[in-house]
Amino acid sequence: MTDLGNLLFSLIYYLTINTYLLWKEIKVMKHFLKGTAAVAIVLIVSMAIHVFCNMKGINLDMPMEAIVSASFAVLIYHVLIKNEKNKE
Repeated sequence: MTDLGNLLFSLIYYLTINTYLLWKEIKVMKHFLKGTAAVAIVLIVSMAIHVFCNMKGINLDMPMEAIVSASFAVLIYHVLIKNEKNKE
């Protein structure tokens, strides 16, 4: 191959690799943001429940509440990424 051919090949290879890496970074960032959204939803609901229970004088069991909150966050995350998998 000539130098021009090598240059063209390396340019196409560079663009292909960068596009692939950029796509993977975008996909990872989307999943990170969906996980963050799930945790934010669970924290807001948990705060509302704690405020309501504190006004009524009910003491919540923290270890059990943490397990339930984490389970709901994972459930919400899986629902959010399930929609993405169905589109593909």
